[in-house]
Amino acid sequence: MKTILLLISIVVFALNQVNSQSNDLTINVSDKMINKLLTAIGPVSGEEEYVVMMVKGVCKWTVENPVIKLDLNKAWFEADVKVSSGNFTYSDRINGLIRVIYNQAKDRLELSLENVFVNLKVKVLGKERLIKTLDLANYYKTPFYFDGPGSYAENFEFEMPDGSLKKLKASVKSCDIAVLKGIIQMKANLDFIDAAKVKVIPKTSPATPPATTPAPQTNDKKEKKKKEKKKKK
Repeated sequence: MKTILLLISIVVFALNQVNSQSNDLTINVSDKMINKLLTAIGPVSGEEEYVVMMVKGVCKWTVENPVIKLDLNKAWFEADVKVSSGNFTYSDRINGLIRVIYNQAKDRLELSLENVFVNLKVKVLGKERLIKTLDLANYYKTPFYFDGPGSYAENFEFEMPDGSLKKLKASVKSCDIAVLKGIIQMKANLDFIDAAKVKVIPKTSPATPPATTPAPQTNDKKEKKKKEKKKKK
């Protein structure tokens, strides 16, 4: 039995090695680094005006201690929220999904909030009343993003035997995302192409009409008159 388990372990290890070798570049983004970014952003807060039972007021809310957690094929957001309105205050723990994608156009890993809701309640005439449900995706509008594999791939210059310089440009052929426990992996395949063959579209400026110069004065009319006189003679 131990022999069989050992063989299975060797096969799994070999398969993992093959899978890792099928990619040109693998980049790991840890939840530790992601949460450092959240900490640097700091609390997010806002306020909502309300009218309940002819009572007007302002409900203030603050999202604190946000954290993004990663597990196998899962990413989610957790935070504390504090809500206050007049003398009524309470705290709640909220959570919701995180969407993880590789934005190929911008060559970056992006994490966006999805379905992270906050219930705002106030107390009017001794009863708690729900005035609004916020979606924090509307307040964390900018996705959390990190450089993609294209930023780590170098461009190369190679001196040819004839002394000319060949420039090669690295480009991302494909990039797959894997969410694992504690990390997000970007597994990329790269291509190297001749930089001279990369088409660069120049920025066009509004066309300006060519400057016109006055036509030089000639003695054509005088010559015509002389010719006409000679014909008459």
